[in-house]
Amino acid sequence: MRIHKEGFNSILIAFILVVLIFIGYKSAVPFNILFVDLLIGAVLATFLFFVIRFFRVPKRMINKVSNGIISPADGTIVQILEAFEDEYFQKDKIQI
Repeated sequence: MRIHKEGFNSILIAFILVVLIFIGYKSAVPFNILFVDLLIGAVLATFLFFVIRFFRVPKRMINKVSNGIISPADGTIVQILEAFEDEYFQKDKIQI
């Protein structure tokens, strides 16, 4: 798994934020309860996990078929129809 180059700053900021929140929590709470420490640590780790996952670059399997079209986006084509485009072209276009 690769991380997109634009995500490194956001991941670094999220990591620093998670560390500062955990250190602030540990210094502000005078008592030590293991369950609460684990719960807060798990919530912060989950947040950091989702930030890292957001900026990942997944590996894609591309099936090259002659006379096929390769799309730069993920998803499924639901319908292909001819529709009137009235904002820019003012004529019938193929809508995918």
